[in-house]
Amino acid sequence: LANERTFLSWMQAASLLVVTSSAITTSADSPPLRLVGLLLAAPAVLLVLHATVYYYVRRYQLETRSVSSYYNKGGPFALCLLMTAAIVLNVGLRLWRAVSGPPDTFDFAAHKFSEP
Repeated sequence: LANERTFLSWMQAASLLVVTSSAITTSADSPPLRLVGLLLAAPAVLLVLHATVYYYVRRYQLETRSVSSYYNKGGPFALCLLMTAAIVLNVGLRLWRAVSGPPDTFDFAAHKFSEP
């Protein structure tokens, strides 16, 4: 039961990343910001693959009553590195855009960015 809960927790985190990636990609009005949204989807896909592989590995270990370790050393660390890189890239592109161009103006009635 704990294996399934862990798997669902990893999938919940992946879903959150996919939703955030989709929101950034669809609301971005410039190609670099869309790229950030797409790059944020990469850790989500890797997270799904990682969770699925480890779910089946642990399931096999539990079924065979293996005495090997269930501890996962590299996955969470790699995920943190990917997420940190995506966040730093996002902040960097936002700061670059704020310094290099006019500020964004969002028209909430029309749901789009308007030209200043």
